Amino acid sequence: MKKLFSLFIMMFILCSNVFAQDNNKEETIEVPYFEIKPEIESVTTAELEFMDEDDTAAVSPALSKSSPSFEEELSAFVRFNRYGSEKFVFGPYGFYDGEMTFRKNTVLDYETKDQDELRSYFLLKKINGFGGAGFRVGFKREKKEFKGSSVYIGIPFSMFYDINDKDTAAINWKDKKLKDITTKNPLIPTTSEADYFTFFYIGSGLDVSGKLKSKTTKLEVSLSNRLLFGFTPYAVADRADNFYLADTLNAKVEFSPFDFFCKEVNITFEVGDKLDIVRNTFHIQVKNRVWLGLTWKPVKYFKLITLPFYFKSDCKFKTDDTDYYYDWTENIYGKYGVYFGSDNIGFEINVCPDYWAAYRKDPATPVVSNTDSTRVVTISAELTLKY
Repeated sequence: MKKLFSLFIMMFILCSNVFAQDNNKEETIEVPYFEIKPEIESVTTAELEFMDEDDTAAVSPALSKSSPSFEEELSAFVRFNRYGSEKFVFGPYGFYDGEMTFRKNTVLDYETKDQDELRSYFLLKKINGFGGAGFRVGFKREKKEFKGSSVYIGIPFSMFYDINDKDTAAINWKDKKLKDITTKNPLIPTTSEADYFTFFYIGSGLDVSGKLKSKTTKLEVSLSNRLLFGFTPYAVADRADNFYLADTLNAKVEFSPFDFFCKEVNITFEVGDKLDIVRNTFHIQVKNRVWLGLTWKPVKYFKLITLPFYFKSDCKFKTDDTDYYYDWTENIYGKYGVYFGSDNIGFEINVCPDYWAAYRKDPATPVVSNTDSTRVVTISAELTLKY
């Protein structure tokens, strides 16, 4: 009996030593020096514009001439940081922004029995996009007061393409084939909306973004600027130069005053601005949007959007004569919508009615303002995917 009892004690001591050694091995496992976190986000937007197609007292709803349109924003960042600390981050990143717009064209259809019949077709107005890939470094604040604040700097290698309907205000062009056909049949118009010019540029730039979040003041400030420049890698006839420049500035301020009293209210006031400047051999285009409003998030994955004031302006200038402007538009409208989703997916639908709108073709023509044919109602749907 004593021998059996002694044997149990020896087995217990042996097992204890084995498990103690295993625990020591687990404690001495080396942690990796870096950790890798991929971040991918995709935002797809589709828009339809409705308008009253004539300026009479009768209402004639129809799609606008520049509808439908689609946009895609894609970004990816493979983030490296010291294991257990995200103060300093770095890694490769990439982005792509694309746009495709159709235009309604009313033309004579010569394939019908009645050759004088007018029909409307939706033809591709423009398709463009620019993308880039490079290296990004940045800092993230981990302290409680400024948790979520960050600064990033990136230098991308970029590519840009643009297939657009020909800019008759910036260049004088004639389609020789169409001219030859016209001599045979004078009823065919001398211009064609299906003819395009094409841009392709490669280059580089500077990408800077920053975000400041403060828990004490309930304030969040976001600012980003992406400057890209490039050149056409081949010579193109009838173009003064091959230089391209694009600059996009985004600024937004969000303030949640009700969080001082009750965080469950979740009402956030926001004001923002987005400025786009694009320069190519034909024209310089300046677009600007300013907005003011609020959002209400009663539950975690549901949000009501109320932005009653949006101001949008768009104008083009000739590259060789900046005193000459054309296609000038201004709009004042609102944005009302709803958002719902989860951590990795979100869906947003909005209605944007114009309160006031104005258009001027060029300095020689008068301004057309606040008519049925200039005001539109836009319905947009947006799908966001995150990883």
